[in-house]
Amino acid sequence: MGFLLNKAATRAFILAEVRRQRPGWSCSRVSPEVLAEVEWRVRDTIRKAVAAVPSRGKTLSEIL
Repeated sequence: MGFLLNKAATRAFILAEVRRQRPGWSCSRVSPEVLAEVEWRVRDTIRKAVAAVPSRGKTLSEIL
């Protein structure tokens, strides 16, 4: 299975947050390891949500 997240968009968001939250830091790159960690955390959140939500209806409509 491939990457769920768009790497370019994720990288751009991370760098925008760095500029917004840490204006004194001139960070200009995001390592592949950070992108892989973000991807893993998203997948883990989805797995936990699917396991924890009651089986009713046909729509996954909440993340606990």
